[in-house]
Amino acid sequence: MSNSVAKTAEYDTINSKRRERVLWIRKKIALIVVVLFLLIGLGSFVFANPDQDNNLEGPGVSEDGGNGDGEVIDGTEPTATPEEENDDSATETDPITTYGNGGNGTGTGAGNNGTTGGVGNTDMSQYDDARRIIEELENRVNAMQNKDDSNDAVDYRTDTGIIDMVNNLPDGTVKDELKNRLDAINKVLDDTTAPVITGINNNDVTKENVTINVTDDNDVTITATLDGEEIEFTTPLTEEGHYVVTVTDKNFNTTTVKFTIDKTPIALDWLYVLNNSGTDYKVIGDGQKLYVELVFSEEFTSTPMIQIGNAEAVEMSCHWTNWQTEKQYFKCDATITIDGSTMGLENGKEVPVKITNVLDAAGNETVLTNENITETEKYGHVIYDNQAPKMEVLRLTNVSRKDENGAWLQVAKAGDIVRVIVQFDENLATLPTLKVNGTEVGVMKYDSNMQSYTYDYKVTENDVNGVMQIEISNYADAAGNVGVTLTNDDINHETQNQVVIDTVAPEYAAMGIFNWTNDNDGTDRTYATKNEHIRLYVSFPEMLATNPKVDIYGMDGKVTTLDLSYSEAAKFYFVEFDTTDEFALPEGKINFKVYGYADEAGNVGADLTQDMTTSNEYPQVIYDSINPVLEGLTDGMYTNQTISLKISDTNWDYIHVNQVGVKEFDEHREWTGLYDDGVYEFQAFDKAGNCSEIITVTKDSVVPVQTQLLFHSSNANNNQLAKPGDYFGVYLTVNEELRENPTFVINGVEYQANQFYHADGVHQYSAVYEIPANTPAGEMTFTISNIVDKAGNVMADVTNENADEGVNTIVYDNVSPGPRVVGITGFFNEAEGADAHYITTGESVRILTYYDEKLGTAPMVKIGNKEFQTCYAEQSSSEENGSYAYYADIKITQDLGLSDGEIQFSIYGHKDAAGNEGRAYTNADVTYTESSPYEIRYDKVILDNIAPEFNVTSGTHGETSMDITITDVNFDYAVVVNQDNGVSENVYEKEFTLQQEATYHIYAYDKAGNVADLWVAIDNENPTVTVSGTGVDGYYRSDVRIQAFDKFLTSVKVNEDTVDRSSFTSDGRNENFSYETTVSEEGTYTVTATDKYGHSTDYTFVIDKTMPVVEGAVDGGLYNTPVTLTVIEENIQNAKYQKDGGDWVSFESGTVLDQDGTYFVRVTDKAYNKKAELTFTIDQTDPVVKAANILVDGDVNEQTEFYATTGDTIYSYVRFSEELKQNPKFYLVNNGTEYEVSDVTVTGPNDNGEYTYSIRYTITEDNTMTDGQIEMKVTGISDKAGNTIDDITKPTNGHIVYLDRVAPTATAFRMVGGNRETENGTYMYATNGAKIYIYAEFANKLAVSPKALINDSIEVSFDDGTLRGDRYIYSAIYTVQENDGLQDGELQVKVYGYADEAGNVGKELSNEDITLASQKYIIIDKTAPKLDINPLTDGYSNSKNLGVSGTDANKLNVVITNAGGNVVRADSSSQGSDGTYWTAYGIENEIGVDGQYTAVASDVAGNKTTVTFTVDREAPKFDLSAISTTFTIGKDIYQYPQPGVVTDNIDGNISFGEVHMNWYHKNADGTKGEATQCFGGDNWNTSLTNCEPGDYIITYRVSDKAGNETTVEKTITLVKEVVNEAPILDGVVTGGEYTGSITYDMYDKDGEAFTIYYDLSNGFTNADDLVKYAKEHNQIVNVAAGKRYKGTYSIPGNYDKVSVCLEDASGNRTFLYNITINQ
Repeated sequence: MSNSVAKTAEYDTINSKRRERVLWIRKKIALIVVVLFLLIGLGSFVFANPDQDNNLEGPGVSEDGGNGDGEVIDGTEPTATPEEENDDSATETDPITTYGNGGNGTGTGAGNNGTTGGVGNTDMSQYDDARRIIEELENRVNAMQNKDDSNDAVDYRTDTGIIDMVNNLPDGTVKDELKNRLDAINKVLDDTTAPVITGINNNDVTKENVTINVTDDNDVTITATLDGEEIEFTTPLTEEGHYVVTVTDKNFNTTTVKFTIDKTPIALDWLYVLNNSGTDYKVIGDGQKLYVELVFSEEFTSTPMIQIGNAEAVEMSCHWTNWQTEKQYFKCDATITIDGSTMGLENGKEVPVKITNVLDAAGNETVLTNENITETEKYGHVIYDNQAPKMEVLRLTNVSRKDENGAWLQVAKAGDIVRVIVQFDENLATLPTLKVNGTEVGVMKYDSNMQSYTYDYKVTENDVNGVMQIEISNYADAAGNVGVTLTNDDINHETQNQVVIDTVAPEYAAMGIFNWTNDNDGTDRTYATKNEHIRLYVSFPEMLATNPKVDIYGMDGKVTTLDLSYSEAAKFYFVEFDTTDEFALPEGKINFKVYGYADEAGNVGADLTQDMTTSNEYPQVIYDSINPVLEGLTDGMYTNQTISLKISDTNWDYIHVNQVGVKEFDEHREWTGLYDDGVYEFQAFDKAGNCSEIITVTKDSVVPVQTQLLFHSSNANNNQLAKPGDYFGVYLTVNEELRENPTFVINGVEYQANQFYHADGVHQYSAVYEIPANTPAGEMTFTISNIVDKAGNVMADVTNENADEGVNTIVYDNVSPGPRVVGITGFFNEAEGADAHYITTGESVRILTYYDEKLGTAPMVKIGNKEFQTCYAEQSSSEENGSYAYYADIKITQDLGLSDGEIQFSIYGHKDAAGNEGRAYTNADVTYTESSPYEIRYDKVILDNIAPEFNVTSGTHGETSMDITITDVNFDYAVVVNQDNGVSENVYEKEFTLQQEATYHIYAYDKAGNVADLWVAIDNENPTVTVSGTGVDGYYRSDVRIQAFDKFLTSVKVNEDTVDRSSFTSDGRNENFSYETTVSEEGTYTVTATDKYGHSTDYTFVIDKTMPVVEGAVDGGLYNTPVTLTVIEENIQNAKYQKDGGDWVSFESGTVLDQDGTYFVRVTDKAYNKKAELTFTIDQTDPVVKAANILVDGDVNEQTEFYATTGDTIYSYVRFSEELKQNPKFYLVNNGTEYEVSDVTVTGPNDNGEYTYSIRYTITEDNTMTDGQIEMKVTGISDKAGNTIDDITKPTNGHIVYLDRVAPTATAFRMVGGNRETENGTYMYATNGAKIYIYAEFANKLAVSPKALINDSIEVSFDDGTLRGDRYIYSAIYTVQENDGLQDGELQVKVYGYADEAGNVGKELSNEDITLASQKYIIIDKTAPKLDINPLTDGYSNSKNLGVSGTDANKLNVVITNAGGNVVRADSSSQGSDGTYWTAYGIENEIGVDGQYTAVASDVAGNKTTVTFTVDREAPKFDLSAISTTFTIGKDIYQYPQPGVVTDNIDGNISFGEVHMNWYHKNADGTKGEATQCFGGDNWNTSLTNCEPGDYIITYRVSDKAGNETTVEKTITLVKEVVNEAPILDGVVTGGEYTGSITYDMYDKDGEAFTIYYDLSNGFTNADDLVKYAKEHNQIVNVAAGKRYKGTYSIPGNYDKVSVCLEDASGNRTFLYNITINQ
């Protein structure tokens, strides 16, 4: 090492005298050595190292190479030192070697293999001197205790000159050996380098475990303390605390590292969250300031980040503070403006707060959320509120007078007090302002008894009569949300609602009379007939105290008097009466008089008569009780003929026509004809509702119409299927009753209708019969004929094809079903991988079948004595291949009555879709057998409920091994579970042997899953003893529970008491015994547990329940003399004390404490009983002022200047180092006057033992202080020991408090926004999207920025102000929105809520306070101009003269552009007499070209109205060339729409479906004749079979979108399709018999030629066969066109198989056969 080299250099400087003396000694010693050498020969030297041999060859070194024994002087075994990481020399030990006597050359050590020769005649004394000195140095080094010992050894080395002595020795083995020993000594003594510690730096703070690494050339000693207590050093270090680790090497070079392991995040003292801009700290709204303050007792360097809701996190500011407390705190705070929309806040929910990045020096992070918020009466969790206060109850009442029932009146006169009362859903921070009839009368006050806001208004003579109009506004909640203005419309109290001011006698406002009966049913309410309900009503602008009466005048002077009642719902007085005979009303107007009514003041109103009604709707009632008479028509059947109906009644109103089932309507003219088929009812009504008798007539020309046709069976499964025994049914429903029953033919068999149903418009005829047994399988058919209505209209025959879909056929099925596959399996065992042929009770089987058809009824399965329903297996079926699976999963239970063995089953009850049932199937029908083609054998299932058996019983024990045998015919396998290690093994043999020592649980399974289990054991382990209680390391301070466990436990001994198995518990298998007892007496216990094989376990412990006692001081004591501590405890663990919270110091009983301070003493015994703890103080020091402060309560302590006003509280305090003897006196000094504050508050001690004395002083209105500075003064300061200090007159932090009671005043107030009418115009106009800027200027900066209220409904916050020159300008911006509630008109603004530093609130500003005329008037205009283009229809016009008109409340202009965007007209507006602006003009010159135009009207605010219109003055054009002019009835199809083309210059192609068509018969002169509808209705897209042949004129009419119309005509000719009929043979019929002669007549109605084919004997029944035969045998007669073949034929013989066929030129045939002719 470099240090060794430096030391060697020092040795060379030894003074020459010392060196000469050493040389002389060496010479003398050398002479002696030579003599000895010659006398005794060469000796041997033995060396021993008390630590380790350090590279020496052996425990002794023989100099002469002889066999010396080499005695070891110090027989101490070497001691190894701990290895160091990365230190190759770590295996070396102390190279200090002791020196032994020479031997006789027979040493046992290796010693250079004993071969080194002697040193000849060298002077051996120099070696002896060197060895002696080195030996002394080695002894000194080994005995060193400190650095002084090291320095002494160095001095000795220097004094002896040993380094030069060894260097000067002759070279050789001895020198080498001595030099090595000296080098080892020098390595220690020359080591001046302290050990190197890595893994941690000095003064580090970390949250991680610390691993200490030490590097040094020599051995080191490591010591460590944790929180001042010495600990055993291990690495890594993991516990929290302050560590001091000291490493000392052999030369006492020392390195110390101090560090702290801190894994605990910083502890929070408090977290305050509050609304810093409202009156309620726990509620906040948008725009308000959220103040967040977190306080710790520990400083940190990171910058905390705070996140509100989902907004971005922002930084908090941090600093030390002692605000309003005697202790220093590390405080972080932030003030954040709330915006609920961006922060994602929910109304009524807590504002989410999250604070991160609070990191201590170790990097531990403290994360704070709402759960950490400190809750106080004032501060705590803040609720987000973005909803304005909601009115719950609003009511008004006259509290001066009550009615006869004791209720307050709702009418008021001059001098009465009207109380306005309003309740809200929350308390208000800003009180409401009240207006009465548009005039502000004051601010409402809060009534705590009523929990409402009230105002008492006194009515005067000047108040306007009528409903008292109120407005309640300018109120807000703590979150600053401003409520909507409340008016009379918001009053919601049931009785205390509107209040009417009335000083005038009542005058009626309206009166009317009407027929209530007719009013309800919508008829004429000015007419009435007998027994109808009349209502007379009169309304007044006020409630009456006395209700009116009415006289009704009848005939012959009869007068009926009635009382009018008040209708709360209708707000009028009314009377109702019926026009009965008792009123004796005359025909004509009802006469009456209303009189006798008065208001609450007693004013009587004038009489009212029938001539004074005010209602145009209810002017009078004319009484008419005579029914009208209908003349000119009687009941009966009618065709399309003209009729004439007349009514005899002077008050005739209308004829009610009911075209039954079609429509009903009223005709106010005479009825002249019947047009459509149907039933008609006529009845006449007069205006009073009297009606004539009903006349009924009928017209009918339409054939019956089929409305429903059904064909189905009675089959219960499917009515489109049938089986033997089922019925068929054919059900025909038509729209009218038939003349006779229709004829039914089913499968060629005729049936009669046998079921009928008739209802209005529904007539059903049915044939329902049993299906004959001989009916062939397959689809059945039917035909229904002879369908004729009562008018004789014949309906065409109907068949299956005409029946309704889904009920038009029946398929007859008479074959029974049966499965083609049957199987049984233990299904669930199969699914689990077990043998599906074996099951036990409680498991399930599956019965599986496959059918060739899907069944109507799934089969049943019977097993044992129970039946089960199968299910259709859709997934297993293959319906496309005709394979249908049904199965039943059946759980085998005991109640089935089954015995072990093969399970028998039966399958039955299966029916096909038609209901045919198949036979039963059993095990004998199973198809899943060994010979079956299926891969899986579902052939049988065996029931097995008998479990396997073992040859031994549970509880059997063995010491070495055990043989196990299992018996079961269906044995499958066994599972052997070693309960001691949890290992299980499957065994597939019935016999096996257990050999391992353990407890075994054996399970044996058969193929059915039956299981038997067995417990056995093999054991030779020691018993287990456990001791449990409250304590540590065998010392317990509670009762102790002793437990012993062993499979074969036999006895347990506790001290001298022994128990045996009679006191034990076991698991029931005669093993696993356990014993438990509890001991409680203090003392030492020994427990011994022994098992049956002699194994035993011992355990010893101590019970100590007595806590330590400390004498010499008492807890809480205060001493001014030293304290002697005495500890009384036998099993003491440790005794420590802590002074002033410093390091712990261990002490012994009798220790004396004499230093000032607060001591905390703690003594603990080994059982850790409750610690003996006490705290006391020794104090001889005067009190010390830690802090003195004065400020305004509630302000932030970091301010320097504070401002107070009326209502504010001055807070002053002094914090001392200790508690005072009595409270000091506090004074506030204002402009030389002292004000004593006697109410002193004491808090403390804090963590530093300090006490705070404080006062609070509130500035009241009557306070005599004057504006200016307020100072503090504290006197009479003395601690408990009597030490005093001077008066305190200045705060320690330089705070200054000023008194200020003057509110701020705005120096300027203005607003701008929107568009100006002109560049220098006074008025500005704003619409949606426009920004309104409001500015207020002040001479000084405000503490609270203003708020603005726009139109009493919208609140806007000002910014924090900007300093411009010598003034502060505050601005607010609002963007006009569509739905913000702002109405058109002048914008009204109020500015309020601003305050100076002292909290003085400035006066409210309004429009009248605006100081700049050019920035005063803003007009809200959200209404777009009205723009009208006339005439237009759906945006189109065909007029040549179009007009444009536009109106708006403000100036506007109109611009018209054409389709190309070019302006064709632009006009401004003029102001009318009513103040509105308008423009109007014609644009006929601007729209000369057809096309699209756009007109845009824009007002000065920027609102626009756009109208796009199209001018089209050209009519559409027709192209009918594609429409055929000839139509064949019954052949051609009349298409809709027609294949014509319509084009328009603007609309383009117009669909022909828009064309209106009319058909007319064409007269002979070519003109249009009578109109016809034969082409319409159901004949669209048909062959026009309802039209007669002939010429028709069709008119085609179409209009374009602009209304231009074109009409054209086209002639079409309808021709009838020619259909030739077969020739006719009269006089002969098929099957006829004729004798003697036959008279016949053969002809063709169409005039065609025809041929006669005949035969007399072959009996042909087919025309083709006859024609062929006749041609071959020339039995033919040809008849020319237009000719007849007739005559009388004399029969020449007898013929019974005559056949004849007539065939015309078109191929039509008439065939007759089976004719018999007899002579």
